[in-house]
Amino acid sequence: MQICTFKKYNGMCLCIVLRIKQFQFMKKLLTLIFAFVAFVSVSNAQLGFRGGVNIANMTLESEELSLEPGSTLVFHVGLTYDKMINENLTFRPGLLYSAKGYNFELDGFDENIEGSYNYLEVPLDFVYKTGAINIHGGPYIGYLLSAELEGEDIKEESQTLDFGLNLGISYDITEQIGFGFNYGLGLANVFGDEGDEGNSAKHKVIGLFIAYKL
Repeated sequence: MQICTFKKYNGMCLCIVLRIKQFQFMKKLLTLIFAFVAFVSVSNAQLGFRGGVNIANMTLESEELSLEPGSTLVFHVGLTYDKMINENLTFRPGLLYSAKGYNFELDGFDENIEGSYNYLEVPLDFVYKTGAINIHGGPYIGYLLSAELEGEDIKEESQTLDFGLNLGISYDITEQIGFGFNYGLGLANVFGDEGDEGNSAKHKVIGLFIAYKL
């Protein structure tokens, strides 16, 4: 647009570009959700809801600094579906919004430093069921939606894709309601290109959740 060449319209053009990008992302997200629901419908799988808290932390490694971050309390929420393989084994993928991050103190500073990362995450779990107890495990992949360090946007400096392994256990209170524990071990370097300089950051998340089968 020619109007963008004029300084007084730069802010307006930037706002328009950001809104277009937000609209495009929301369109893709809604398409993915509808595709997920449609796939569940035609595959005779059981759709479920899952939500809970994430006790999120990171493994930080640097050639120059030794950092031991603390945990931050965030949340996850989304959809799952169960596709039975046999009487005891089920395949359970999902589509989750999952928040992660860390929190640590630096000597000489009064305030904590907080980093936050928000993902659209797809777990691909296999579930072994024995009675009311379910043991699950499998890989996950996450797409970075946003990232901040002390309120500053660091998404461009962060790795877009996160991946790792899940392992956990849950208990069925009824045929529809259950609760459980999940540990997610990140294998991707969240720092992205900065990892080439000897810096490494990998997510580690303890999840406590409630599940409801629709």
